[in-house]
Amino acid sequence: WGQKAGGAALRRKPAESAVVALQVPALSVSWLAMACRDPEEVVGMGFLDPRLPQGSLVEIAPGLRTTAEAADAVEGFFKERGCETERVKDFSGLVLRRVLFMIINEATYALWEGIASREAIDLAMKLATNYPMGPLEGAGSIGLDRGYHRRKSPQAASGDDGDRPCPLRRAPGAAGLTAEGERG
Repeated sequence: WGQKAGGAALRRKPAESAVVALQVPALSVSWLAMACRDPEEVVGMGFLDPRLPQGSLVEIAPGLRTTAEAADAVEGFFKERGCETERVKDFSGLVLRRVLFMIINEATYALWEGIASREAIDLAMKLATNYPMGPLEGAGSIGLDRGYHRRKSPQAASGDDGDRPCPLRRAPGAAGLTAEGERG
């Protein structure tokens, strides 16, 4: 969605009982809801796998004006489909993407700075944290360049250099990395 098209779609009057659920990986749902005729019916959500297999986590992020009924309706929708849900505060990146992309970003910096190989970084994280895959291995399913742009949003919002995405993630092909995070 472009901002113009998205705003126009949100301003149209939906059916009387409609709740608008938006996946908001980098933006505040409260900010997006301002473009909607009924901001109290707008709910943010976040998930990693768009297929939403049974047991997937869906973060539910009510906006500042979202009613409890609207948030409950979205949460119920996902629970009926076998998903786990978690209520989180409306903030850029929510919880899952914010923390996951931070870990991937730090792992990419460690690789870029020559601290360890991709394999060593992934193995360390798998053994030390019991993650099923290492952060660079996991970045392949997300895409290093997509993660780069998602890291830029928190940095722009906070102005904190600690949120700066690793330059290696901006152009993984040019840096000798494939989308899977492996040396080319």
